[in-house]
Amino acid sequence: MARKKRESPPLKPEWSHKIDAAAVNRTSKKVVFKASERERLDLARRLGANSVDSAEAQMTLERDTGSYIIHVTGSVNALINQNCVVSLAPVQNEVSDTFEAWYTDKPEVLNLNKIRHERESVMESEVPVMSEKDDPEHVIDGFIDLGELATQYLSLAISPYPRMEGERHEKGVDCIMEFQAGPARKNPFAMLKDWKFKGKEKK
Repeated sequence: MARKKRESPPLKPEWSHKIDAAAVNRTSKKVVFKASERERLDLARRLGANSVDSAEAQMTLERDTGSYIIHVTGSVNALINQNCVVSLAPVQNEVSDTFEAWYTDKPEVLNLNKIRHERESVMESEVPVMSEKDDPEHVIDGFIDLGELATQYLSLAISPYPRMEGERHEKGVDCIMEFQAGPARKNPFAMLKDWKFKGKEKK
């Protein structure tokens, strides 16, 4: 199954919770953490929300014996305050997502699956997106930032068109976007057309 496309991590993550990759072994390691007030403020800016009232993540990390691949499964849950796209009134939504990710702490090892995939992409015009399991993320400086991982999946789960319960618009999203943009500008050529029509009537 193709993975969801995640954004590249920022230079300074808004929500950071790092774990030593060397401490992850075949015994499952469970981690639970929450965003601080400062981190929630930064998260709101990154997500384009009014505020992030809470954010919590739960993850399990595990690796097979003698393997350089670390498998992460987890979930993220947050209460996010946005503006309703219909009324523009503030609305609080619960946003959650479950996910899995793979990391490797042996970047110098050649990834044969990735090499094979790149070779096929040259030979064929359309090649399926490579699964993350076959193309794991590299561990940076010996640590995995679980906070950044949670943030990326949170950004995928947040609604781009939040609405208050019961709020509807008859013409759907296109009309909502028009409502947000304001009234359409009057066509100046319409006035010219009316003037010509009135001139003919006088004759």
